Amino acid sequence: MNKACFAIFLPFCLASCMSRAPRFPEIESGRVIYSEGGTRPSQATTDELLRLLRELLLMVDQKDWSRLTQYVSKRKGIYVDLKGYRTFQQVSADVLDRNGYLYLFYHDTQALRKETGDKGQIAVRDLILNGGTIRVDFFMEEGATECELKLNLVDDPKNSYRLNQPVFILEDGKWKVYRLF
Repeated sequence: MNKACFAIFLPFCLASCMSRAPRFPEIESGRVIYSEGGTRPSQATTDELLRLLRELLLMVDQKDWSRLTQYVSKRKGIYVDLKGYRTFQQVSADVLDRNGYLYLFYHDTQALRKETGDKGQIAVRDLILNGGTIRVDFFMEEGATECELKLNLVDDPKNSYRLNQPVFILEDGKWKVYRLF
């Protein structure tokens, strides 16, 4: 290939490759659903829940769960998926184990596929980095002390089902994560 062709072709190739590169997702608010007759959650509440969600997504992106315990209830613990309950003490140990479930399931598609024997598995990190914008619907429970979020991958809706619906609980005036995505 001569230099002139290379000079013309290279910018197009770089732009194409960069447009497909994984990126940290944008997060946007969707619907806010609450009990009939109840009070709609305040903007401050939904903003705080989005802030916590961003922080958790950032931990996944950085492959570092070391800050997770500051967002987990010491009394109630956490579900790391739909059925995987951990006490506060267990999750404290889990975040230190770089070969444990949190790091495998959330960060490493190839290791996850090897572990499960399922070639269709996708680690949460790959889902969120390739899914583009995440639209968040809020489902506030009666009493406004628990909120479930539905995460919708706007640019990859067919894979939205792969994400669990995170749950946040209000404890001593602070929102804590009770179930991860």
